[in-house]
Amino acid sequence: MRDIARILNISHATVSMALRNNPRISKRRREQVQRVAKELGYRPDPMLSSLAIYRQSKQARPIAATLAWINRWSNPRQLRSYSEYDQYWRGAEDAARRLGYRLDEFPVGAEMSGKRLNDILLARGIQGILIPPHNPDERWIDLGIDWQKFAIVRFGFGIADLRADVIGNDQMRSAELAVSCIHKNGYRAIGFVTDHLFDLRTGANFRMGYLRAMEMQGLRTIPPLVL
Repeated sequence: MRDIARILNISHATVSMALRNNPRISKRRREQVQRVAKELGYRPDPMLSSLAIYRQSKQARPIAATLAWINRWSNPRQLRSYSEYDQYWRGAEDAARRLGYRLDEFPVGAEMSGKRLNDILLARGIQGILIPPHNPDERWIDLGIDWQKFAIVRFGFGIADLRADVIGNDQMRSAELAVSCIHKNGYRAIGFVTDHLFDLRTGANFRMGYLRAMEMQGLRTIPPLVL
């Protein structure tokens, strides 16, 4: 790279960025550097390239903006008392930090109306919202937030009236995976027990996954399924 820099009378840093197609270097200059590199038989060291990529992926980026985590639980602290939901928070917070964001929680309820939260988010320039699992009977569309002004991601499928990108557990596949793992451990009489109300709302996917997996493994279901 220093040979290329000397031939073209440019800096070593410019050569490095041009070889990586960095848009900060003009297209003409990038093509010029890459042409000379090819003429000189330049080949990047794959081990050093891998190390550089690894180091860059581990570097925390400076905070660029804030994301909002909206909590409408009647007791906001109860949300993260559930291990799964706490992991949602920890995973989102870690990913946000690595990407240069900060994740802040905003409880909405008696002390914080949706309209007031909307004003706070806009005043702080917050454009991204994460919504953890909530009671499926709650209405969100009329909360007082101008949803069109935000990028929204929901955890789970419980909120029916708010259109947004969704991250959720593939319940049927989870049941299939569970049966497959149990089967690999030598068990053949595999039953299925669930709560009736849960099964009525969303758990039917688990039941279908169980039945499908039992059929794929050539096993007889344990009659009856226990609800």
